[in-house]
Amino acid sequence: MTLRVAVNLTWVAPGRVGGSEEYLVRQMLGIGAAAPSVEPTLFASPAFFGAHPELDGFGRRVAPLSRDNRAARLAIEHSWLAWHSRGFDVVHHGGGTVPAGGPGPVVVTVHDLQYLEFPQYFSPVRRRYLAAAMPPSMRRAAVVATPSEFVRETVVSSFGVDPERVVVVPHGVPDIARPAEDTIDAVRRRYRVADRPYVVYPAVTHPHKRHDVLVEMLDYLDDVAVVLPGGAGRAEARVAERVATSRHAARIVRPGRVPDDDRDALVAGAAALVFPSEYEGF
Repeated sequence: MTLRVAVNLTWVAPGRVGGSEEYLVRQMLGIGAAAPSVEPTLFASPAFFGAHPELDGFGRRVAPLSRDNRAARLAIEHSWLAWHSRGFDVVHHGGGTVPAGGPGPVVVTVHDLQYLEFPQYFSPVRRRYLAAAMPPSMRRAAVVATPSEFVRETVVSSFGVDPERVVVVPHGVPDIARPAEDTIDAVRRRYRVADRPYVVYPAVTHPHKRHDVLVEMLDYLDDVAVVLPGGAGRAEARVAERVATSRHAARIVRPGRVPDDDRDALVAGAAALVFPSEYEGF
């Protein structure tokens, strides 16, 4: 028996939401081997499908989103998505909340509840939305999926959800072979770190990622560079200013988002992968 699943990815702004985007893309790519009886249809923006050609083999419904705007994405979830996801056996919402309308049964993935722990990192509008949307989303979901036991316990304790309805679905880790040494050397040259040791931190510049810690770290390390690949997040302006005014700016490389192969080679060639983030759901 085939299970037809509508997968809501309309909330994904490619390159801006961080690891949850990669998590869900990997989940889709692995579903054929893990659950061949599941037939997902992806509901997402034109920008999302353009950013992920590896998903071309999946059923798709292209949301009428002409601009990257959170209010527009929410409106699409509550109207277009609710209408076009009718007739599916299950609707999976990957962004942590469930629209007020639309068909069921519903599965929702909650990546973290950072807004409860660090509300200062969220705008007042965003905090009000989450405070209003999260409790009914947890009540409506037949199943709540979380990437870790930590998030599962937080969901249960924060919203009084029946523990039987909250399941841990760990992040899939791809089997990545170490790049060839000549590839690593070429990437090190491309990103201007061929002549010194460096540490790497692949992360979107959201406030909780604490890129500033690595800038300060250079006060104590004389001959180490820092490579910071990743898209622009809510703290981008602050991080850019911190780097520009640092006396160590020449040792800080900020290439933005990089191809996966370059990222893997940068990690393989680094003295260390560092991760000063204050909060992670995984």
